[in-house]
Amino acid sequence: RKFKVDTWLLTSSLTRELADRMGYLNIIQRAGGHIIADTCIDVPPCWKPYYGSVGVTDSPKCAYDNEIRGIKFLIRPLEEAVEAAISGKVVK
Repeated sequence: RKFKVDTWLLTSSLTRELADRMGYLNIIQRAGGHIIADTCIDVPPCWKPYYGSVGVTDSPKCAYDNEIRGIKFLIRPLEEAVEAAISGKVVK
């Protein structure tokens, strides 16, 4: 399956390394996703293309911190966020 929307996963370098060793990193990348290690969701330049957009996250911090940039995030459980990225739709 492929992601129908831009999909960014922010995690620790250890988790990224484990995902790579277990083959998950390759699966995520082939599906069109990106895993970024050791950064925070409040780094403004990475969100610039999404200003004025709506996204889905499992992180209340992501939703709160990006609201000031005009990016609305709907908070959903991880499984629902992944399904939204795959389907390109989210139930509001």
